[in-house]
Amino acid sequence: MRRLDWFVLSGAFTVKAFNGSIPPITLLRRLARANFGLSTSQFFDPEWYQERYQDVARSRLSSWRHFIGHGVWENRQMASWEVDQWFDDAVLDSVNQQYQAKLNKMCAIERQHVGWSLARRMASRAQWAKAKALIEESGVVDGLFDLSDPAKAPYGFQPLVLWLDICRHLGLDERSRLNSEHLSKCPDLGLALASWSSSPDEWSRLVSTWFFDQGLSPIEVSDLSFDSLHSSGSHTAQGPLVSVLVPAHNAQETIGLALKSLMNQTYRSLEILVIDDGSSDGTSDVVRALQAADERIHLLPQSKPIGVFRARNIGLAQSKGELMTVHDADDWSHPEKLERQVALLCDNPDLKGCLSSWARLSNELSFGGWSNPSNWVSWIHNNSSSFMFRRSVFDQLGYWDEVRCNGDVEYIERVKAIWGASSIKTVMPDIPLSFGRAHAASLTMQKETSILTTLKGSRRDYRLAYEAWHSHAKSASDLYLSRSPKIRPFDIPKAMLPQ
Repeated sequence: MRRLDWFVLSGAFTVKAFNGSIPPITLLRRLARANFGLSTSQFFDPEWYQERYQDVARSRLSSWRHFIGHGVWENRQMASWEVDQWFDDAVLDSVNQQYQAKLNKMCAIERQHVGWSLARRMASRAQWAKAKALIEESGVVDGLFDLSDPAKAPYGFQPLVLWLDICRHLGLDERSRLNSEHLSKCPDLGLALASWSSSPDEWSRLVSTWFFDQGLSPIEVSDLSFDSLHSSGSHTAQGPLVSVLVPAHNAQETIGLALKSLMNQTYRSLEILVIDDGSSDGTSDVVRALQAADERIHLLPQSKPIGVFRARNIGLAQSKGELMTVHDADDWSHPEKLERQVALLCDNPDLKGCLSSWARLSNELSFGGWSNPSNWVSWIHNNSSSFMFRRSVFDQLGYWDEVRCNGDVEYIERVKAIWGASSIKTVMPDIPLSFGRAHAASLTMQKETSILTTLKGSRRDYRLAYEAWHSHAKSASDLYLSRSPKIRPFDIPKAMLPQ
């Protein structure tokens, strides 16, 4: 008979198997699925959970058993309060009060999940002391400094990333407890360490070492500011023409750095189409000055603002490249980004397109941030604006949907709806090949179109609408979208219409 040694690690049930072949994580999940004496939760809403996640009913498990056996590992939310807390501070404060009152009566899984979710939200409000207390009370970070496999913890190393960020803001230095294995398992920890830098040399050393280890050119800064980012590739590459579309509206202060990062790409076969979206500042003047130094830059000025995706479509209509992609006017890209993406498509002719990853970076060179819902657990993630696709895709599917935001995500999902998820890959998914400038003017930060509306509001409603459209397609022609169609193929929220 197999001998099992049960013990508690990180406040959650973990199984250690001797004389057996079942991995501990498998035993843990089986234990959770068996419910192991747990029948309910103080903060879990089974009806909401089933309505939110339609696959739960098909699993033939109760909502609670599905959550503790699957959902908690898949970063699903447990009840409406997890959504509402991002829109109403009163909900956050109320749930936190209930959490404190019932802390000692909760099972480990519930205590960790609720504490982790609340701590993320407190961090988004820069209430670092409260976030620290929640992390400590939940036990979600216990054992992570010694845990070699992040898959053994439901949220991976992300609670540790939050813990380090909390300590940085509170002046508590925990960096010495990290080792090279932590950094190899979780690239976000490298970003957290770089954010701690007190000098340009230290920041450059930390980030450059990280990129150099991946075979990429090092990144340097001359001061602790986004605008001082620079890197030089050691070689050049040629191949099929790539059209890079750069929509820009009142981007005088940022477009210079964005274009220089494109001019500095090791992949040289480019046409850079800058669509000035009716700017009232000196955006076009900056572009013309750089255009004089690089004949690959072409300015397409518009007399009035038309919106980012209409601007992209103007560039798309005039593009000549065999491959097309986009670059935002306030981002910076590593010099080998486009070369890596082109190589992936050339080496895999069955692919329809590819993406690269990015990370948010403040003007003071701090990575990350916590203004995203608690079920989004990584600072490094796919950059939808980096989507590079073949002209044949454009010929069959047409243009971007001309909406205020998320039109790029819809286009990517349109491709997947026709050719499957495997038709798109991400190059170097754990490495941010571009940095997005974090600032209040971004559409992701504005109330009507904030990233939070993916949970509740315009972005979520838009996603449900285009998914319904995609689901009825039998061929690519069913999802072809013309430029500025007079009649939309599906209805969208008013907040998504260009302004």
